[in-house]
Amino acid sequence: MKPYYAPGFSSMAGHIAMLEANLQFDLVKVDIWTKEIEGGGSYTDLIPKATSRP
Repeated sequence: MKPYYAPGFSSMAGHIAMLEANLQFDLVKVDIWTKEIEGGGSYTDLIPKATSRP
């Protein structure tokens, strides 16, 4: 599983729950202002509805 997250947002709660359940996953950090994915790439290429600013 590869969940995406932005620090300080509610997506972190799901990641904490997955850690507590000992599930295996790879987190991918997203910069919500530039829509860039950690390691390169654009979040809007994966999620086209993510074009509006928070």
